[in-house]
Amino acid sequence: MYPEFITLLNNYDVVCFDETKLDDLDTVELDNFVFHFKNRKKYSNRKSGGIAFGYKRYLENCITPIQTDCPFVQWFSIDEKIFDLKSSVIFGVIYIPTENSIYTSENALSDIELEFFDLQRTNKYICLLGDFNSRTASLQDFNDLVDTDDF
Repeated sequence: MYPEFITLLNNYDVVCFDETKLDDLDTVELDNFVFHFKNRKKYSNRKSGGIAFGYKRYLENCITPIQTDCPFVQWFSIDEKIFDLKSSVIFGVIYIPTENSIYTSENALSDIELEFFDLQRTNKYICLLGDFNSRTASLQDFNDLVDTDDF
């Protein structure tokens, strides 16, 4: 890893990545971090896609990966005591392939939604983050900046 990237990572306790471009033969090691990966199954000779999250080792007893079948989301929970809440917070790191790629799936959002509904039965707090590669048709796919002086 590049020294600048390691320095950047060390500024954070939890990190999430999309487009990792790793496969099952790749290893990522950083002394004070634990990483979990959901690598994309290969349909071509080049690496693409992929989801990862990592956290500092001191959080090992507070963060739990959640194994699911959906290739478009990687779930993990962070213990309630970290956020001073009454229950854990579930995070879903999402990567939905672009519309015209060989990895495109008409069911990506539905697959994520099914897992979300399953997890929300027993979890009060769920946060989805990542690259949704928005399918907005003719609508804008960005938010206008709000003048914060008006608040």
